[in-house]
Amino acid sequence: DVESATVNKIFKGHNAIINSISYSSGFILSASSDGLAKLWNSKGAEVTTIKDHSLRINHCNLSLSKNIKSAAMASDDGTVS
Repeated sequence: DVESATVNKIFKGHNAIINSISYSSGFILSASSDGLAKLWNSKGAEVTTIKDHSLRINHCNLSLSKNIKSAAMASDDGTVS
């Protein structure tokens, strides 16, 4: 909660450091050194795991709207997905 400066929800599911997060339309995308990206709802429940990379994911971006639904990730394996 920004107003009270308190933590309302902790998201658990990665097995390594989280390197990047992105928020859009009530969802959070997290990217980790475990090579996974995870999509979470605003209640902290894991919606899906994206397993597109073999090495650390350094950055992620999430864009959800009526017309656009996309996620992008950049990894140490030399790929962007």
